Amino acid sequence: MSTDFDTSSLSGLSTKAGDKDLQEFLMVEKQKAQFNAQIHEFNDFCWEKCVEKASNKLDSRTETCLTNCVDRFIDVSLLITNSFFIAQVMGHGYMVSPINRASRWRLDITNYDIPHNYEDNQFFCGGYSVQYNVNGGKCGPCGDNWNDTVPRSNENGGLYGQGVVVAEYVSGDIIEVHVLITANHKGKISYQLCNLEHPDLPEEDDCFEDLWLEDGNLTQSIHPDDYAVVSYVKLPDEFVCDRCVLRWHYSAGNNWGVCEDGTQAVGCGPQETFRSCADIAIRPLFNKEWVSE
Repeated sequence: MSTDFDTSSLSGLSTKAGDKDLQEFLMVEKQKAQFNAQIHEFNDFCWEKCVEKASNKLDSRTETCLTNCVDRFIDVSLLITNSFFIAQVMGHGYMVSPINRASRWRLDITNYDIPHNYEDNQFFCGGYSVQYNVNGGKCGPCGDNWNDTVPRSNENGGLYGQGVVVAEYVSGDIIEVHVLITANHKGKISYQLCNLEHPDLPEEDDCFEDLWLEDGNLTQSIHPDDYAVVSYVKLPDEFVCDRCVLRWHYSAGNNWGVCEDGTQAVGCGPQETFRSCADIAIRPLFNKEWVSE
């Protein structure tokens, strides 16, 4: 199903007339079309998954499969609806490669042994108000509400932190990390690495150490039109682990606040925070050929 919503014929008129509202309306309509297409694609997938042959009567297995499909359809519909309206007021995002703990189900959506989280782009420390007005700016190491019971859901040993290694890399390599910003509020992203000294215990925030980007910076700016973001992250030389935790940290930049020099501006002061954690392995350099096979 096509999701194209051609705004080119009207964008020129809108620009000339200075009609910003029209441009925003067209963008919203395009987003609606994309969301509707996602629902139809999911429905088609479930039908193909469940119905093996045409018949005027459904057997019990097919009926059960379709029932589960409808449940997932409703869940996804609610997710899309909520994402559409919530995205108008706050940023959202998550790390998709390596896949973060709360999103592993997206690689195998029919495997219900993997906990499904349809709000996996909302590990935002409980939300801005909770993070700063209730928790004094604190955030769970992997993006959970600081006040949640430990292990929090996205931490090692939590609901989604099941200890599954999703990617293997080589010591000292520059790796390609993919992120989806589902509601862009500018700001900056960065990456940290935690070596799990106790594989059965949740991570502590002070375990995470900053990773450098390929360009020599510790942070990468998010521009207003960035949604599918690629980062090139440098892994430490001579560092290996059977299972360690790669963390993506996103500090939005759309709130008004006090800057370090005492002035006030958008992007200064406390900002909305998002985090994703993924379990990875890092092998020695001499195993590079073996890992890449």
